[in-house]
Amino acid sequence: MAAFEYRQAEEIRETFARWNVRYLFLGKSAAILMGFPDTTQDVDLYPQRSADNGDK
Repeated sequence: MAAFEYRQAEEIRETFARWNVRYLFLGKSAAILMGFPDTTQDVDLYPQRSADNGDK
């Protein structure tokens, strides 16, 4: 399985920003965004649970 990369996080951020989707990166994926090396390469992404956010 390929590692989650900073570039991918940027793409997710940009796409969600374009659609005004509210979300939160947690755990090691957040560490990757902060530039910490040597993390596990999985992603924990939590979109806000609401009908409006889900429609976006």
